[in-house]
Amino acid sequence: MRSKNPQNLLTRYIHKSAKKGSKKPKRKHTILEVYSDRYFKSKLQGLVNEELKNDLEFASLSPKKRPPYQLSVYRRIRADCWKNESDEVKAEIQNIFDEEHRVKDEENADGGDTETKDDDDDDDDDDDDDEEKILLGHQQE
Repeated sequence: MRSKNPQNLLTRYIHKSAKKGSKKPKRKHTILEVYSDRYFKSKLQGLVNEELKNDLEFASLSPKKRPPYQLSVYRRIRADCWKNESDEVKAEIQNIFDEEHRVKDEENADGGDTETKDDDDDDDDDDDDDEEKILLGHQQE
C-alpha cells in the first residue's frame, strides 16, 4: 500500500527509532504534559481537531507552516481545558505529577542525570507524544 506522503513515514520511522535508542535522560514532564498524557484522547483531541477543521487561517497555510500552528492551537486548548478543569481532576493529575517527580528525584539521587524542568516550556524540543499525535493525526485527514 502506498502512502500519500512517503516522507512522513520516513520521518516518523527515524523519529521513533531515535527515541527508542536514545541514551539521553528524559526530562520531567510539566503538569500540563501529565494532564495531556492522561486526557488527550477523551478531552483534548476532539477540541483541537474541531478547531483546526473550522479554522480558515489553518486551511490557508502551506504544509510546512501547519505543524507550528497546530502546536500553538493544541497548547492553547490544553491550557484552557486545564484552567477550567474540576478540582478532582486537578488533584488526580497533581498526584501523578508528584509521583513522577519523586521517582525521578530518587533516580537522580542514585546517580542519574535527569534534567528537571517544572514550568511549561516553549523550546520546541518536547518529547510529548500528544503533540506528535496532533501533528500526525491531522496530516492523515
